[in-house]
Amino acid sequence: MEKNILRVKREGEFSYPIYYENSFDGLADAMHADGLDGRTVCIVTDSNVSPLYAEQVAHILEKVSVKVLIFEFEAGEPNKNLDTVQSLYRFLIENKIDRKGILAALGGGVTGDLTGFAAATYLRGIDFIQIPTTLLAQVDSSVGGKTGVDFQQYKNMVGAFHQPKLVFMNMETLKTLPDREFACGMGEILKTGLICDGDFFRSVFLNLGHTIGHAIEKQMDFQLLHGQCVAIGTAAAAQISKNRKLLTEEEYHEILNGCRLFDLPATVKGLDPQQVLSATKNDKKMEQGKIKFILMKGIGHSFIDKSVSDGELLDGIRAVLL
Repeated sequence: MEKNILRVKREGEFSYPIYYENSFDGLADAMHADGLDGRTVCIVTDSNVSPLYAEQVAHILEKVSVKVLIFEFEAGEPNKNLDTVQSLYRFLIENKIDRKGILAALGGGVTGDLTGFAAATYLRGIDFIQIPTTLLAQVDSSVGGKTGVDFQQYKNMVGAFHQPKLVFMNMETLKTLPDREFACGMGEILKTGLICDGDFFRSVFLNLGHTIGHAIEKQMDFQLLHGQCVAIGTAAAAQISKNRKLLTEEEYHEILNGCRLFDLPATVKGLDPQQVLSATKNDKKMEQGKIKFILMKGIGHSFIDKSVSDGELLDGIRAVLL
């Protein structure tokens, strides 16, 4: 199993392992190896993933846990909110989960974000693990400690940084993904390739394409998946970068072709550019009225810029609206 472990390191001596296997069989050993056995575990999962994997994962966790519980919520981004978190809090309280309890996020990005936020805030913080079952969650949201929920029309506005104790990936779960979901994960992989710098990667927390992408995601009322919106937002960022002569025409089209190669959209229909621009003002990366926007200086070299004007944003937004 050692050959299938990566390790994420954070400040000081803190780190956690990322296991990647072809089944869930090694999960019990992973819990034991990281000192997480002998405790009560609550699996948090949604109504799509639960019938596929919840009982199987619970059976494996029972080998190393005092008790295993399953909390299921209705699948979908509209349920990534404080109401669902409150229901989870109530479930944990009624089942007498104390500070030694562990939450296990079994599912995609919505489940991981919601579970992590609940873990960060329940009893002022308890441990949790990530068991991501989508490509997007495996390559992005399960790693890095970003947790949160949507608040009214504001995406991920309520949240906390709370690192998981471990991440366990069963690569076989990707076989059950619809093509559209798989493509969304490729959107995050494409974005990471465009950043491709270690120091920057850590400092901006993978936000290339997210400012405009999140605005489009909300304006579309979540009819497009997150990875698709990130791809569109990345195309808009590329347009702004090209307008500033930071990208060549060839590099710009290479980015657009990269989206198409993985069946990701680079444009979207039916939105008003001014409304999308207004939605960017609700971005959680706003600082003293300025957006920390991510631009590209060639492929693989990105940077934070606080001087992007509304006019530049509109140009980028109009480039991706049909």
